[in-house]
Amino acid sequence: MSADSIQISTNPQLYDLSESPGKVYGSELKLLKTGLYGLFAGDSNYDGTIDSTDFGLFSIAGSGAVYGYAVSDYNLDGYVTAFDFNLFAPNRKAGITTHIITNLILKK
Repeated sequence: MSADSIQISTNPQLYDLSESPGKVYGSELKLLKTGLYGLFAGDSNYDGTIDSTDFGLFSIAGSGAVYGYAVSDYNLDGYVTAFDFNLFAPNRKAGITTHIITNLILKK
């Protein structure tokens, strides 16, 4: 979600959310490399905190050899594996919180 209102028109404009933390609602972006930001991996249950509850969801998906879209597939490669855990673990250890607006998240 953008930090600012974006006008909708018939001539869409590109809005690069990866340019700076200030362009994203809540300003929580991770610096991936100089000039490039991304989202923190690990908030599987969309409650705004990367914690043991998220690990529980990861653990269930990982032990079931989940393939396809899964909330614990943090690197989006289609599998829940140790690679996803490696993205989750440092964010949990750091106690990362986000401003995810849960009522906007579509759930099955």
